[in-house]
Amino acid sequence: MNRIITIQLFVIAVMLMSACNKEQDMVQHTSPEITFNITPKTGISTRSNTGRDPNTSQALQWVTDMRIYAFKKLTDGSNTYTYTQVTIDAAGTKQDYYSVPWSKGTKSKTYKITPRLEVGDTYVFLAVGLDDGKTNFKDLNFTGKTLEEAALCLKDNLDCREVFVGKTDAMEIKANMGFNISLELNRIVAGVLGYFKNIPATYNGKEVKSIKVRLYTNKNTQQCLVLPNSTKIEDGAVSNNTILDISLLGVGNKQTVVIGGKAVNVNVTIVNNIYQYQYYDWPADLAGIDIRVLNNTVLQSAFVMPVMAPAAKEYTIRVELCDAAGKALKFWNVYIDKMQDGDLDTNLLRYSILPNHYYSLGKKTSNGTSTDEPMDLSKDQEFVITVNPEWEDIHDMGITDPVNPPENDANMGGDINLDDDNWDGIN
Repeated sequence: MNRIITIQLFVIAVMLMSACNKEQDMVQHTSPEITFNITPKTGISTRSNTGRDPNTSQALQWVTDMRIYAFKKLTDGSNTYTYTQVTIDAAGTKQDYYSVPWSKGTKSKTYKITPRLEVGDTYVFLAVGLDDGKTNFKDLNFTGKTLEEAALCLKDNLDCREVFVGKTDAMEIKANMGFNISLELNRIVAGVLGYFKNIPATYNGKEVKSIKVRLYTNKNTQQCLVLPNSTKIEDGAVSNNTILDISLLGVGNKQTVVIGGKAVNVNVTIVNNIYQYQYYDWPADLAGIDIRVLNNTVLQSAFVMPVMAPAAKEYTIRVELCDAAGKALKFWNVYIDKMQDGDLDTNLLRYSILPNHYYSLGKKTSNGTSTDEPMDLSKDQEFVITVNPEWEDIHDMGITDPVNPPENDANMGGDINLDDDNWDGIN
């Protein structure tokens, strides 16, 4: 598994004794100096105020909020770890988590604390790295939660953003004993890219107004931080089944689209029933975050929480050409390039969306457009993608022959309600 963020904890134990009266047992504490040497892999954001979008499969991260939570082992022999506030000094001052000062562009950070810990207690430390898109999530509150129950939850109808998580092995606190522990953080969400060309302006006499990439079910809105875990912790936020929703502009000059969080000028015409997008005046600040796309193409990307493969439906992801009301005029079921661990469908149409995997419909490179391979929506053919292996796995996706949805297909053009019985957990 590729390592995205590495945190090393160096613990130098300095024992303090706390004397009790003769009727009480003596409790032994240590106040170690803990040094966090944090070195994330360098990366550049593609959005200045809400974190980045996965417009290419570059091994990027833009963490701005680094937290370390503590989970203490119960003494009942159950091997259960429950959340506990952390101490930040020898006096035992408590707070919810260790907050590591972190700013955009930080390449490494040394952070020292001196907590007061009881000798004999055992802890697991859980690190969570968020970008500026963290406001899309509900506040992390693990009070009363076990390590396995610690979850990240989206707010209603907001998009998933990038999240990195890692945990230590169990650490038993001992007097006069130091620790040297490596803690590795990995991305726990997936990335989806849609990069399309030769988009029909009409289909069967109806205007094509958008391209939608949809899941077979509503998107998950909560993610257990310790993987793997498929337990539904609590009711999720309001959601829908649309991963990407690309609105198509009408004919006109000097229009604006947003790519990678930046406004780009475009002239739009229709030639031979195909949308023609002529981009111009690309933003100047593209160093390291080249968002340029080919003319006559559209691009959008998103992070998504993991979803298990469908048990009954014939697809996991579908690409749709939609009318102004969002109803599908034509669709393709999307197949994956290879079976993933845990998948059962040899036809490659029913697969899980896994954490730290990049699912690409069309190929977008990070160094210009000369080797880009957008997916052609004007032809009935199969399409292949290639991506960078810095993600744990990158999938060459393709699409089936197109399908004209029947007029009474309830799954087309609308959201799918997700109830408790249809919950899709984390693989």
